[in-house]
Amino acid sequence: MNEQRKALVKTIYQALKNGEISKSNKQLLTERELAEKFGVKRSSLREALIVLETMGVIDIRERQGIFIGEGSLETVSQGLELLSFSSPIDIISQVFEVRAIFEPSAAALAAIRRTDRDIALLKNELESMQKIINVKNLRDSPLVNKHNAIFHNLIIAATNNTVLQRIYEGISKLSQDTFTVMRTNLNFNPYQRWPVILQKEHNDLVNAIIKGDSEKAREMSLIHLGNSRSRNHEAIHSTETILQQ
Repeated sequence: MNEQRKALVKTIYQALKNGEISKSNKQLLTERELAEKFGVKRSSLREALIVLETMGVIDIRERQGIFIGEGSLETVSQGLELLSFSSPIDIISQVFEVRAIFEPSAAALAAIRRTDRDIALLKNELESMQKIINVKNLRDSPLVNKHNAIFHNLIIAATNNTVLQRIYEGISKLSQDTFTVMRTNLNFNPYQRWPVILQKEHNDLVNAIIKGDSEKAREMSLIHLGNSRSRNHEAIHSTETILQQ
């Protein structure tokens, strides 16, 4: 992110704190109105909004508008100076780095500790996801991303380690936020592009956990995360020229 866009993030944030860009208690001006107010291109504004959404300052809802996020403005201000120097692309990449640290080891532990109930829940979730992706128009729905998050949280739950589950809650939330940002602003829908591949990767991971093969579960998790990261990079690079206009 260049210096102008870093400055824009801070300007928007300050205007939000001052109540200068609100249409109501929760909703902000439209993207077009914000671009006009700050005298910037909509592509530059969009990148700044992605940063603010990733941090929880705002919530961009498709077909509804831009709203104040759940995060406290006062709390966010403490970290804004640091995070505004990272582009949304950097944040997404960092999320995958952290997931790669936690999830393969968690999958291996799940293969050792999973119960019959854990297995049943994972199988049911795979079936639910399959039904969703079989309906073509649902692949473009937030519903599939919600179920993807549930799936990965079920694997963490299968470790039967409450400390790990609590730690993963924050990682999962940030991961969901970044996917929402990409879906909303970059039109990135993994299940629309690669439904069969994604479902196969999930099936392979669950099968390893069911068999109690910890090393295979670790390997399948690493493969899935590596492939997901590559797919994200592909989507980002395909839209870089738009964001840089």
